[in-house]
Amino acid sequence: SAASKAGVKEGDIITSFDGTAVNNIDNLRELSVGALQKNNFKITILRDGKSQELEVKIPKKLKTANL
Repeated sequence: SAASKAGVKEGDIITSFDGTAVNNIDNLRELSVGALQKNNFKITILRDGKSQELEVKIPKKLKTANL
């Protein structure tokens, strides 16, 4: 996934999504749906008691033609 490619690992706690604090999973879902149109966004995670900022890049879909 784009998040795993950015460095998100199991056990990480997402504390911020694109500059907005994340309070719970429902809040994270709402924020992520709003970011579907973006090519990238930043998240802040808490891992082993340390805060880290990661940039998640969403690959552009290639236009294909049926020949």
